[in-house]
Amino acid sequence: MDEIKSNLLEIKEYTMDRLKMPIFFYYFVLLAVWNWDIILLILKSNDTIECIIEKIKSDKFDSGRYLCPLGIAIVGNIIFHL
Repeated sequence: MDEIKSNLLEIKEYTMDRLKMPIFFYYFVLLAVWNWDIILLILKSNDTIECIIEKIKSDKFDSGRYLCPLGIAIVGNIIFHL
């Protein structure tokens, strides 16, 4: 049991160290800014979560929603750390 706890703590520490890297910070911030309309829809809608998910799937979701912020984060990270 102690071995499982220590393994879980190591995984948690490793994950937290990775999330503190600048590229992830840039990506998460850009992802929130790029997808502001979806976030606002989720926060302000009075519909059920199922209806909101259907709206997002049918109208607003495409691969650019997560790939464009990723590309900008990678380029920005390279530029800022030269």
